[in-house]
Amino acid sequence: MENLCISRKNLDFYFNERITSNTYHKFLGLLKDLEQEYTDVKNKYNLSEQLKVNLYLATYGGSLHYSIAIYEIIKKSPFYFTGIVQGHCASGGTIILMACDVKCITNYSTLLIHELSDEIEREKLSKLKEHIRNDEILNTLMKKIYLTNCSITDENLTFLLNSDRYLTASECIENGIVSMIV
Repeated sequence: MENLCISRKNLDFYFNERITSNTYHKFLGLLKDLEQEYTDVKNKYNLSEQLKVNLYLATYGGSLHYSIAIYEIIKKSPFYFTGIVQGHCASGGTIILMACDVKCITNYSTLLIHELSDEIEREKLSKLKEHIRNDEILNTLMKKIYLTNCSITDENLTFLLNSDRYLTASECIENGIVSMIV
C-alpha cells in the first residue's frame, strides 16, 4: 500500500497498485485529507480557484466495484483532476481515468480496455443465470462510463471490449480515449 501516495508539494497522486478495498480506502483517506487542508486554506485566505491535482495511473486494474467507487469519488471531488497514464493502465484503472477532467498518456505507455470477466465455479443453472444478469448490468455501467467521459464511438468501444488489445498512446488519441500525449 505504500506505493499509493500523495506528494503534497505537487498535489500528485500516484496510483500503481491493484484496485482493491485497501487501495480504495487509502485513496479515499488521502483525498479527504487534501480536501480538509484545501478547505482550511481556502477559508483562511478567501480563495475561489479550483485546485488542480494530477493522478498518475500505472495499474493493471482490479475490482470493478472499487474502480467505480473511486471513479465516483473523483467525479464528486471539488478538485480539477488531470489523469496521466504512465507505463500501463488496464481494466479498472481505465475506469478511474475516465473520471478525470483531462485524460493524458505518456508517449510509450499502453492502455487496455477489456470485457468484464467473472470467475464462476461449478454452479446450478439458476445461479449461472443470476451471474450473467449481474455481469450484463456491470457491463452496461462500464460502457456508459466510457461513452460519457471520452469521445470513443460505441462501435470502437465494443471492438476494444471484445479484443483484449493493448492500445498505444497514438491509438488512445485516435479513439478519443485521451486528449493528449505528455
